[in-house]
Amino acid sequence: MLIDNTARMQLAALLAGVIVVGACGNAPSTSSAQSGSAVDAYLAAAKAELKMFETPQSTWLGPTSGPPMVSGKKIVLVYNGAYQYEVRIKQDVENLARLVGWQLSEVAWPQSDTSGVQTFSQAIALKPDAIIAAQGSGAADQPALDLAASQGVKVVATHFTAYPGLNQQPGLIDVVQNDPRIYAKAFVDYAAVHNNPARVIVFYSTVASITKAKGDEWAKAVQACPVCQMVELNPNVISLLTAGGLAQQMSTWIGKYGNQPFYVFSISDDFFDPMIPTLRNAGINPSMVKLGGTDGSVAAFQRIRTGQYQVLTGAEPDQEDVYSVFDDLNRVFNNQPAFGFIPRYYLTDSTNVNLAGGSQDIYVPPDGFAERYLKLWGLG
Repeated sequence: MLIDNTARMQLAALLAGVIVVGACGNAPSTSSAQSGSAVDAYLAAAKAELKMFETPQSTWLGPTSGPPMVSGKKIVLVYNGAYQYEVRIKQDVENLARLVGWQLSEVAWPQSDTSGVQTFSQAIALKPDAIIAAQGSGAADQPALDLAASQGVKVVATHFTAYPGLNQQPGLIDVVQNDPRIYAKAFVDYAAVHNNPARVIVFYSTVASITKAKGDEWAKAVQACPVCQMVELNPNVISLLTAGGLAQQMSTWIGKYGNQPFYVFSISDDFFDPMIPTLRNAGINPSMVKLGGTDGSVAAFQRIRTGQYQVLTGAEPDQEDVYSVFDDLNRVFNNQPAFGFIPRYYLTDSTNVNLAGGSQDIYVPPDGFAERYLKLWGLG
């Protein structure tokens, strides 16, 4: 796995516990140790990190050599399409398959197929060279990966496991996605810098590996922040995906916590869509409820741009992710190891919402990834 030097240092510091650790309870620490130089050091580091997270990646950090593109391969995309990120991935895969001359089929992955075997069986029946999975639940889907491996079908994925990288599970070549450990720190940096104390609700699900990892890593980052307070760790997002469920949840939060400003960190920007009318109808000032989601939906960009409650989104570079997925597969088709490129994390807020594709409500890293890959493949 390749991560640029800055991201690697951040992740190493986070995992090693070098970053100043704060309160472990439900409120910011008031001890002299945490109220003095340690807090100042934490906030100084958070400001520096935040500036980096807000800066688009303009330097190419991916592969600089590789085999020419193999034409005529058959691939199957399996996806659910419940979230905008997956819809964008579907569109990107379709566009790039046409460009490189690969035959693409698509199989919908219903939520009822909890092991993935039914979906993968349908995909394998099409006799593809590879499967691209735009979702997954990690270990729960190992039977599906085993089935693909038994038929010699290669699998590369996005949003399949908790963390990105090569060989995350048997039969899974690579997972191209943002690292929850990094964007958890980015979100908490933002909250700590802009609100002291920063009161946080984490809204997530334990159903899939990546959604659980997002919640777990946010919880760890909030706990490690000396000016942050976890007011609610809520894993019930899936049970609220009913008519009025999400709107009612926001009403409940306003009633319980609305006397002071608070953040809501959500595993998807999409979940905020039905909550916004609730906030408006209640006359809530945007300074009192600040929303931060992941994936970078069109509505998220628009809300950030217009100051409508949402203050940040972790917009994934879905186009670059798909190019990286195709590069991995092309290397494997050429009997070479996958590269495993993981783009640097980028946080979109009001300071940069119109940069790096943001004016079109999408994040496109200005590192020339498309031109770089096409030239690498002999197509540019």
